[in-house]
Amino acid sequence: MMFTELLLVLLLAACVPAQAQVCDVNPPDRVECGYPGISADTCRSRGCCFNSAVRGVKWCFHLKAQVCDVNPAERIECGYPGISADTCRSRGCCFNSAVRGVKWCFHPKG
Repeated sequence: MMFTELLLVLLLAACVPAQAQVCDVNPPDRVECGYPGISADTCRSRGCCFNSAVRGVKWCFHLKAQVCDVNPAERIECGYPGISADTCRSRGCCFNSAVRGVKWCFHPKG
């Protein structure tokens, strides 16, 4: 019995960092997944992350890998040439300037 409980605890502990890592999105990079006042349970039931530790940012937001992992050739414009990363993100869009010749401010997946 003791071995089974220990194994269960270890398995659960191994799962937590993966979820935490996926939800480890810098506050300015968060893309809204809910609405103002959404509860943690409702947010998570949508398959999203919830973190209310920082005031003035989105508390219910998309997972890191889901949101901005868009093939550069398939990006849909969400800004204009020369838009800043902050302005782009304030529109709820993704910003990635790593690839030249493609849209840097683009709509998230979904």
